[in-house]
Amino acid sequence: MGFGNRGVVHIYRGDAAASSRIQMQLGWCGGYVIDAKVAGFLKRVVDALFGTERVLVFHGQSTLPYLILAILFRFVFRREWRIVYDMHDLNEPPLKRSVRAVLRYRLFYFFEYLVSRLGIQVITVAKGLARIFFLRFGVSPQVVYNVAFEVDRDRGRGSDGLVVDDRAGVVYFGLIKPDRIPLEWVSEVFRAQKDGAFDVYGRVPKGDFAAYSTELERLASQTSLRLCGPYKPDAMGFLEKYRYSWLCFESDRLNIRYCMPNKLFQSLSAGLCCVISDRLVEARTLFGDACVSYRDFLRICAGELESPADKIDWKDVEARMQKVAERSRAVFLEVCSA
Repeated sequence: MGFGNRGVVHIYRGDAAASSRIQMQLGWCGGYVIDAKVAGFLKRVVDALFGTERVLVFHGQSTLPYLILAILFRFVFRREWRIVYDMHDLNEPPLKRSVRAVLRYRLFYFFEYLVSRLGIQVITVAKGLARIFFLRFGVSPQVVYNVAFEVDRDRGRGSDGLVVDDRAGVVYFGLIKPDRIPLEWVSEVFRAQKDGAFDVYGRVPKGDFAAYSTELERLASQTSLRLCGPYKPDAMGFLEKYRYSWLCFESDRLNIRYCMPNKLFQSLSAGLCCVISDRLVEARTLFGDACVSYRDFLRICAGELESPADKIDWKDVEARMQKVAERSRAVFLEVCSA
């Protein structure tokens, strides 16, 4: 189904160009984006509410106030928009309790409640998050996975579908934070294998991460850890030279335990075996044969365990990803057109 160039508008408080999820959806149905890089964000949103767009997709918690505004406009002006809330993550209780943080949590919880009661189409990134939302509000979001095939998959393979090219090292790409690159865990990797390559692409976000950034740079100066800087989501070919992708998240937050990160699909698309933490429940369920646990990876680094990377049936993995991608695309288009 086509929506036309202005049929769908994606509203996002971050940088849409850096969001593979938004780029994926733009590829499916076209449209345009209003994001944080656009001057006069609120004015542009209001202009869209009075425009000819038929579908408004609000991405992430930070757009919930604008979504509520759109609901109000739709009621007052009797507009026929279809409003979609793409729940990138759940609204969870704050880690650091302060009056402001608690008030924000309760306010956004109320916003989520309104979304569940006012006929808004809700989609999310994983079945686990959809289940938690259902337990909270009695409404089950549909799942649209972040299946992004940005990487050229024309690699050398044997007739049985096994990768036969020679790769080495570990790569991480994304926001660089203590729960994504735990320094102690990375240090353990280097203690098990001193000279192994471990490259990190991305940036440390602004905020309370100065001490962590300093310690990360110190670790890089003492080991073969390399900080490679930012990358472009539409230019992921650099993944092709690595053997493993790092997806070890040290967090008990629901958004981590039940996430299906886009970098999982990007890594599998590039033929990387994923090193994942036990907390990534859904990832292990769907693609456990293309993953290795953190503890087993340490044993591989130490030469105590044979790597499963060369035994992965990539044709089968890609066939499963293709089914997930087709289903996700069909769900998204149905939600936008129902």
